[in-house]
Amino acid sequence: MKQTSTLLSLVTSPRLMLSSISVLVLITVFGGFFYVHSRNVMEQELRLFLKTTATISALQFDSASLKSIRTPEDMMQPVFMDVVHRLQQIREHVPGITYVYIMRKTDDPNNLQFVADADALKTTAELDRNNNGKVDNDEEASYPGDAYDIADVVALQDVAFREPTVDDAFTKDQWGTTISGYAPIIRNDGPADMILGIDMVADDYLMRAQSIFSPVGLLLLLLAGVLLAIFVAIFLAKRRMEALAEVDLQRTALMTLTTHQLGAPLATFKWWMEIHREREAARQGDDDKEDMQMLQEGVSRMDAIMKSLQEAYEVFAGDIAYKKEEASLKEIIESVAMDLKPVCDSHKQTINLNVETVHEKMQLDPKLVKAVIHELIDNAHTYSKNGGTITVRALRHHDAVEVQVQDEGHGIPAKDLPHIFERFTRGSNAMNLKPVGNGLGLFTAKGIIERAGGKMWIESEEGKGTTVFFTLPVR
Repeated sequence: MKQTSTLLSLVTSPRLMLSSISVLVLITVFGGFFYVHSRNVMEQELRLFLKTTATISALQFDSASLKSIRTPEDMMQPVFMDVVHRLQQIREHVPGITYVYIMRKTDDPNNLQFVADADALKTTAELDRNNNGKVDNDEEASYPGDAYDIADVVALQDVAFREPTVDDAFTKDQWGTTISGYAPIIRNDGPADMILGIDMVADDYLMRAQSIFSPVGLLLLLLAGVLLAIFVAIFLAKRRMEALAEVDLQRTALMTLTTHQLGAPLATFKWWMEIHREREAARQGDDDKEDMQMLQEGVSRMDAIMKSLQEAYEVFAGDIAYKKEEASLKEIIESVAMDLKPVCDSHKQTINLNVETVHEKMQLDPKLVKAVIHELIDNAHTYSKNGGTITVRALRHHDAVEVQVQDEGHGIPAKDLPHIFERFTRGSNAMNLKPVGNGLGLFTAKGIIERAGGKMWIESEEGKGTTVFFTLPVR
């Protein structure tokens, strides 16, 4: 702490601040010229690179063999799979390229039609680049017959079908902002009616355009780096201290929560133990059975709280032991539903199961997976109205099983959803429905599923209900 304070005092002294400003002014004046010059040169090289790559790539394809690819049904043809494989190889071997595809002309001059896309054979999990459990618009693949509006893409309206070309400016569509190179796929019996396109994401393009400087510009950058390094070192030291302080606060919060939630059961022990002593002294023991039941309830509450804290700690520390064995997910779900049926029946709630598609056995930890499903169905019961329906579905995908637990309950406020999987976090309306809770259930459940190689996410609308999703890998 003393060394950090001394360094901070040194860096913020007036003399050093004045010197730093002078150097930065020089860097700004002289470095600006070299930066602009280098960027212009690099942009020209990148555009030439895109045009050349598109030209060479287009030579790998024969227009005649692509004629048969027109609808999604044609994706099962060997020729389609071969085309997609070659498009994937182009992307893998050419640095900086994000999308590679082939499009053809249509009768509408403002629309082209996709023939093939390097992502066309990817699974849902492979397309889900941001790992949010679904394929967003900017993650979707293009399939044969999909239309593409070129009203704002000048290069695609005519030039690209006559000669290799590059976009004059960035193009923005559902897949983001890109700059593209195009080349016609040669046709022996007439003008080209198909083109091959390669896209570079705008951020990557700008990063590469800014990556080359002249030696003088690089030297100036290094000089600026020396000054920045001093400030970064101080910033990192400060952040490190703040992070350590945050850890201490979390530990304190955990201990406070433990003390608070264990206080009520312990009070129960003290109270009933005192009654026992008084009754023993007065030789009044007629209610021993009821007293022991109360004590047992206190013990159960303490045990549940301690168990949830221990599981949450194991998830947080990455120490949770997920022991795989051959087990039936269908049987696990049915077992949990059977266990919770009496408590649901008491509230006239119905559990509907649709799990027939996952009848075969999988490699999973039956104990932990059962605990997760129990937590989700129990939550659905707790936060649902009397007479509601809880629906549990299990869907088999290509390489994973997706489980959904849906209720018709009170839902989670939208402002709480981004934090619902965090430790000690509950929906702001949860206290009214279940006063006793520690906000560790979903945190632990999500940690178990991620330890198993799956994902968990949630969708909810306040007043209408909640659906919790999670996936488990088949292998």
